[in-house]
Amino acid sequence: METIQGINLPRFRQVDLAGYCIVVDEKLQETSIIFQQAPVQARAFHDLVGRFSDKVKLSRKKVHTEELKVADAKRDRGYSGYRSGLAFFKHATGAEHEAYEKLSDHLNLYNFTSRIGRVQETDQMLQFIPDLRDKAGLGKEVALLNLTSFVDMMEEGNNEVMALEKEANVEASQVVLGETQALAKELIEAYHDLINAVNVLMRLKGEEKYADFRDYVNAVMMEYKRKVLKQKVSPPTGEGPGDGSGGGDNSGGEEEPPQG
Repeated sequence: METIQGINLPRFRQVDLAGYCIVVDEKLQETSIIFQQAPVQARAFHDLVGRFSDKVKLSRKKVHTEELKVADAKRDRGYSGYRSGLAFFKHATGAEHEAYEKLSDHLNLYNFTSRIGRVQETDQMLQFIPDLRDKAGLGKEVALLNLTSFVDMMEEGNNEVMALEKEANVEASQVVLGETQALAKELIEAYHDLINAVNVLMRLKGEEKYADFRDYVNAVMMEYKRKVLKQKVSPPTGEGPGDGSGGGDNSGGEEEPPQG
Protein backbone atom coordinates (compact mmCIF):
# COMPACT_ATOMS: atom_id res chain seq x y z
CA MET A 1 0.00 0.00 0.00
CA GLU A 2 1.28 3.42 -0.93
CA THR A 3 1.64 5.78 2.04
CA ILE A 4 2.42 9.46 2.46
CA GLN A 5 6.15 9.71 2.04
CA GLY A 6 8.67 11.55 4.22
CA ILE A 7 10.42 14.88 3.84
CA ASN A 8 13.17 16.48 5.90
CA LEU A 9 11.31 19.58 7.09
CA PRO A 10 14.05 20.72 9.50
CA ARG A 11 16.17 21.56 6.46
CA PHE A 12 13.60 24.08 5.22
CA ARG A 13 13.95 27.81 5.76
CA GLN A 14 11.13 29.13 7.90
CA VAL A 15 9.38 30.80 4.97
CA ASP A 16 9.50 27.54 2.98
CA LEU A 17 8.26 25.51 5.95
CA ALA A 18 5.32 27.87 6.31
CA GLY A 19 4.55 27.73 2.59
CA TYR A 20 4.68 23.93 2.46
CA CYS A 21 2.48 23.47 5.54
CA ILE A 22 -0.05 26.03 4.31
CA VAL A 23 -0.48 24.05 1.07
CA VAL A 24 -0.89 20.78 2.99
CA ASP A 25 -3.34 22.41 5.40
CA GLU A 26 -5.46 23.75 2.54
CA LYS A 27 -5.90 20.21 1.26
CA LEU A 28 -6.52 18.97 4.80
CA GLN A 29 -9.44 21.40 5.11
CA GLU A 30 -11.04 19.73 2.09
CA THR A 31 -10.67 16.24 3.60
CA SER A 32 -13.32 16.00 6.30
CA ILE A 33 -12.72 12.30 6.90
CA ILE A 34 -9.34 13.09 8.47
CA PHE A 35 -10.90 15.57 10.89
CA GLN A 36 -13.44 12.88 11.79
CA GLN A 37 -10.95 10.05 12.25
CA ALA A 38 -7.91 11.98 13.54
CA PRO A 39 -9.39 15.15 15.06
CA VAL A 40 -6.61 15.81 17.58
CA GLN A 41 -3.81 15.60 15.03
CA ALA A 42 -5.71 17.49 12.33
CA ARG A 43 -6.73 20.37 14.59
CA ALA A 44 -3.31 20.63 16.21
CA PHE A 45 -1.62 20.86 12.80
CA HIS A 46 -4.16 23.36 11.47
CA ASP A 47 -3.78 25.59 14.54
CA LEU A 48 0.02 25.55 14.36
CA VAL A 49 0.02 26.33 10.64
CA GLY A 50 -1.99 29.46 11.35
CA ARG A 51 0.17 30.53 14.28
CA PHE A 52 3.44 29.85 12.49
CA SER A 53 2.45 31.53 9.22
CA ASP A 54 1.22 34.58 11.13
CA LYS A 55 4.59 34.76 12.86
CA VAL A 56 6.57 34.37 9.67
CA LYS A 57 4.06 36.53 7.75
CA LEU A 58 5.38 35.21 4.44
CA SER A 59 6.36 38.79 3.73
CA ARG A 60 8.75 38.05 0.88
CA LYS A 61 5.89 38.42 -1.61
CA LYS A 62 4.28 41.40 0.12
CA VAL A 63 7.16 43.65 1.09
CA HIS A 64 7.66 44.95 -2.45
CA THR A 65 4.29 44.13 -3.97
CA GLU A 66 3.90 47.32 -6.00
CA GLU A 67 7.53 47.41 -7.11
CA LEU A 68 7.29 43.79 -8.25
CA LYS A 69 4.15 44.57 -10.23
CA VAL A 70 5.93 47.40 -12.04
CA ALA A 71 9.00 45.28 -12.82
CA ASP A 72 6.84 42.36 -13.90
CA ALA A 73 4.82 44.65 -16.17
CA LYS A 74 8.00 45.99 -17.78
CA ARG A 75 9.17 42.47 -18.48
CA ASP A 76 5.77 41.56 -19.96
CA ARG A 77 5.74 44.67 -22.17
CA GLY A 78 9.15 43.72 -23.49
CA TYR A 79 7.98 40.21 -24.24
CA SER A 80 4.74 41.36 -25.89
CA GLY A 81 6.62 43.88 -28.01
CA TYR A 82 9.15 41.26 -29.02
CA ARG A 83 6.48 38.77 -30.00
CA SER A 84 4.43 41.35 -31.92
CA GLY A 85 7.52 42.73 -33.63
CA LEU A 86 8.57 39.25 -34.66
CA ALA A 87 5.11 38.47 -36.05
CA PHE A 88 5.41 41.52 -38.32
CA PHE A 89 8.02 39.63 -40.36
CA LYS A 90 5.92 36.51 -40.88
CA HIS A 91 5.43 37.30 -44.56
CA ALA A 92 8.83 38.86 -45.14
CA THR A 93 11.24 37.51 -47.74
CA GLY A 94 14.91 36.76 -47.95
CA ALA A 95 17.15 37.24 -44.92
CA GLU A 96 14.37 38.78 -42.86
CA HIS A 97 12.14 35.75 -43.35
CA GLU A 98 14.99 33.42 -42.47
CA ALA A 99 15.58 35.43 -39.28
CA TYR A 100 11.85 35.28 -38.51
CA GLU A 101 11.80 31.50 -38.83
CA LYS A 102 14.82 31.05 -36.56
CA LEU A 103 13.45 33.35 -33.88
CA SER A 104 9.98 31.80 -34.12
CA ASP A 105 11.40 28.31 -33.66
CA HIS A 106 13.36 29.56 -30.66
CA LEU A 107 10.29 31.24 -29.15
CA ASN A 108 8.28 28.04 -29.50
CA LEU A 109 10.75 26.25 -27.25
CA TYR A 110 9.48 28.25 -24.28
CA ASN A 111 6.17 28.08 -22.46
CA PHE A 112 5.49 31.78 -21.96
CA THR A 113 1.77 31.76 -21.19
CA SER A 114 -0.47 33.78 -18.90
CA ARG A 115 -0.74 30.77 -16.60
CA ILE A 116 2.91 30.52 -15.59
CA GLY A 117 3.94 32.09 -12.31
CA ARG A 118 6.48 34.82 -11.69
CA VAL A 119 9.19 32.42 -10.51
CA GLN A 120 8.85 30.15 -13.53
CA GLU A 121 8.83 33.11 -15.91
CA THR A 122 12.00 34.46 -14.29
CA ASP A 123 13.75 31.12 -14.66
CA GLN A 124 12.73 30.83 -18.30
CA MET A 125 13.86 34.36 -19.07
CA LEU A 126 17.31 33.50 -17.70
CA GLN A 127 17.58 30.96 -20.52
CA PHE A 128 15.60 32.82 -23.19
CA ILE A 129 17.31 36.23 -23.12
CA PRO A 130 20.96 35.09 -23.34
CA ASP A 131 20.14 33.23 -26.57
CA LEU A 132 18.93 36.51 -28.06
CA ARG A 133 22.09 38.33 -26.96
CA ASP A 134 24.53 35.78 -28.33
CA LYS A 135 25.93 36.98 -31.65
CA ALA A 136 27.00 33.43 -32.40
CA GLY A 137 23.41 32.38 -31.78
CA LEU A 138 20.41 34.60 -32.50
CA GLY A 139 21.85 38.05 -31.78
CA LYS A 140 22.27 38.80 -35.50
CA GLU A 141 18.67 37.90 -36.24
CA VAL A 142 17.39 40.06 -33.37
CA ALA A 143 19.40 43.02 -34.66
CA LEU A 144 18.31 42.47 -38.25
CA LEU A 145 14.63 42.62 -37.27
CA ASN A 146 15.17 45.62 -34.95
CA LEU A 147 13.96 43.74 -31.87
CA THR A 148 16.87 44.66 -29.58
CA SER A 149 14.93 47.32 -27.64
CA PHE A 150 12.33 44.73 -26.64
CA VAL A 151 15.02 42.31 -25.49
CA ASP A 152 16.52 45.17 -23.46
CA MET A 153 13.17 45.79 -21.79
CA MET A 154 12.67 42.12 -21.01
CA GLU A 155 16.12 41.88 -19.48
CA GLU A 156 15.73 45.06 -17.42
CA GLY A 157 12.38 43.91 -16.08
CA ASN A 158 13.67 40.43 -15.32
CA ASN A 159 16.71 41.80 -13.47
CA GLU A 160 14.49 44.11 -11.43
CA VAL A 161 12.17 41.25 -10.50
CA MET A 162 15.10 39.12 -9.36
CA ALA A 163 16.60 41.96 -7.32
CA LEU A 164 13.29 42.72 -5.59
CA GLU A 165 12.62 39.05 -4.86
CA LYS A 166 16.09 38.69 -3.35
CA GLU A 167 15.65 41.82 -1.23
CA ALA A 168 12.23 40.67 -0.03
CA ASN A 169 13.59 37.24 0.88
CA VAL A 170 16.43 38.77 2.87
CA GLU A 171 14.09 41.12 4.71
CA ALA A 172 11.66 38.32 5.51
CA SER A 173 14.48 36.14 6.81
CA GLN A 174 15.79 38.96 9.00
CA VAL A 175 12.34 39.53 10.47
CA VAL A 176 11.81 35.94 11.52
CA LEU A 177 15.38 34.80 12.21
CA GLY A 178 15.60 33.27 15.67
CA GLU A 179 12.05 34.26 16.64
CA THR A 180 10.08 31.17 15.67
CA GLN A 181 12.34 28.17 16.20
CA ALA A 182 10.30 26.67 19.03
CA LEU A 183 7.08 27.14 17.04
CA ALA A 184 8.72 25.63 13.95
CA LYS A 185 9.68 22.55 15.94
CA GLU A 186 6.10 22.21 17.23
CA LEU A 187 4.75 22.53 13.70
CA ILE A 188 7.11 19.87 12.35
CA GLU A 189 6.12 17.49 15.14
CA ALA A 190 2.43 18.19 14.49
CA TYR A 191 2.93 17.54 10.78
CA HIS A 192 4.54 14.16 11.46
CA ASP A 193 1.81 13.26 13.95
CA LEU A 194 -0.80 14.04 11.29
CA ILE A 195 0.98 12.08 8.56
CA ASN A 196 1.53 9.11 10.86
CA ALA A 197 -2.16 9.13 11.78
CA VAL A 198 -3.29 9.20 8.13
CA ASN A 199 -0.91 6.38 7.19
CA VAL A 200 -2.23 4.28 10.09
CA LEU A 201 -5.82 5.01 9.12
CA MET A 202 -5.14 3.86 5.57
CA ARG A 203 -3.77 0.58 6.85
CA LEU A 204 -6.65 0.03 9.26
CA LYS A 205 -9.60 1.36 7.27
CA GLY A 206 -8.43 1.15 3.67
CA GLU A 207 -6.87 3.81 1.52
CA GLU A 208 -9.85 4.81 -0.65
CA LYS A 209 -11.09 7.73 1.47
CA TYR A 210 -7.58 9.04 2.09
CA ALA A 211 -6.00 8.46 -1.33
CA ASP A 212 -6.73 11.93 -2.69
CA PHE A 213 -5.06 13.61 0.30
CA ARG A 214 -2.13 11.17 0.15
CA ASP A 215 -1.54 11.66 -3.57
CA TYR A 216 -1.79 15.43 -3.28
CA VAL A 217 0.67 15.65 -0.38
CA ASN A 218 3.11 13.30 -2.11
CA ALA A 219 2.98 15.42 -5.28
CA VAL A 220 3.57 18.67 -3.36
CA MET A 221 6.34 16.97 -1.42
CA MET A 222 8.14 15.96 -4.62
CA GLU A 223 8.08 19.55 -5.86
CA TYR A 224 9.50 20.87 -2.58
CA LYS A 225 12.20 18.19 -2.56
CA ARG A 226 13.24 19.22 -6.06
CA LYS A 227 12.99 22.98 -5.71
CA VAL A 228 13.78 23.61 -2.03
CA LEU A 229 15.96 20.69 -0.98
CA LYS A 230 17.49 20.29 -4.47
CA GLN A 231 17.03 16.52 -4.35
CA LYS A 232 16.60 14.08 -7.19
CA VAL A 233 13.30 12.37 -6.54
CA SER A 234 11.18 9.65 -8.10
CA PRO A 235 7.48 8.87 -7.63
CA PRO A 236 6.48 6.76 -4.61
CA THR A 237 7.10 3.05 -5.16
CA GLY A 238 3.87 1.95 -3.53
CA GLU A 239 5.27 0.79 -0.21
CA GLY A 240 6.37 3.12 2.57
CA PRO A 241 7.32 2.69 6.20
CA GLY A 242 3.99 4.14 7.27
CA ASP A 243 5.50 6.66 9.66
CA GLY A 244 5.87 9.62 7.35
CA SER A 245 9.61 9.11 6.94
CA GLY A 246 9.75 7.28 3.62
CA GLY A 247 11.14 8.32 0.29
CA GLY A 248 14.74 8.10 1.48
CA ASP A 249 14.28 11.09 3.81
CA ASN A 250 14.50 10.42 7.50
CA SER A 251 12.79 13.41 9.02
CA GLY A 252 13.33 12.59 12.65
CA GLY A 253 13.40 15.26 15.31
CA GLU A 254 17.16 15.18 15.91
CA GLU A 255 17.93 18.11 13.64
CA GLU A 256 17.53 21.77 14.52
CA PRO A 257 14.36 23.49 13.31
CA PRO A 258 14.50 25.89 10.34
CA GLN A 259 16.75 28.88 10.79
CA GLY A 260 14.99 31.45 8.68
